[in-house]
Amino acid sequence: KGQISVFIIVAILIIIIFGVYIIMRSSSSNNNIPLEFEGIHNFITECVKESAEESVYYVSTTGGYYKLPELSTPTEIAYYYDGRKSRVPFLLDIEKQIGSVFENIFKNCTEDYKNFKDIKIDHNNLKIKVNILDNLILFNLDYPISLSKDNKIVNFNKFNVEIPVRLKLVNKVSNEIVKVLISYNGDICINCLFDLSQKNDLYIEMYDYQLDSKIFVIRDEKLKLKGEDFVWYFASKII
Repeated sequence: KGQISVFIIVAILIIIIFGVYIIMRSSSSNNNIPLEFEGIHNFITECVKESAEESVYYVSTTGGYYKLPELSTPTEIAYYYDGRKSRVPFLLDIEKQIGSVFENIFKNCTEDYKNFKDIKIDHNNLKIKVNILDNLILFNLDYPISLSKDNKIVNFNKFNVEIPVRLKLVNKVSNEIVKVLISYNGDICINCLFDLSQKNDLYIEMYDYQLDSKIFVIRDEKLKLKGEDFVWYFASKII
């Protein structure tokens, strides 16, 4: 019995040691960046984060678009209701628009690679996947990049960032607002908007725009973007 107990203890110790080794190895491969490359790696990581925030902010001011639809205001806000039917964009379309904005902003950001003159930087084309989830927007980047200096080479290819905003909910509420407009033939049901606001913990504001239009603003004070309330704009024809 004593020998069996010793063997069991030894086996358990081997399993624990092996597990710790795997964890340490995994941690090392992901987090151990040579000191000479820390600056450029931090710069790229910050570029990704800032580009993601700016791309979400940009489309929030236009109603979810980088390339505006034909029916938009001169102030570049898309119409979600044209007096007859809904024009609210699908989440999949908004994801693509955010991705297009991100690519432009990130490209400008990476022009500052030239400031790292002592490091050779080789990178391939960026591929980005944007996913709008319940309480966040997830950016997954496939961006192969190679850094070399003094015979040392480091390769990266995956970057990701999460932007905590309730865009999925805002899009749902936008659809509900347009349904109200359609059911009331373009007229405003204040009580309906108030109920939507209370039900979803959001603020819904309206502003007159020209004689036949209004600008709707959905404001989320629960989750912030760039340190401020997340705000979403769209326009509507009022008959």
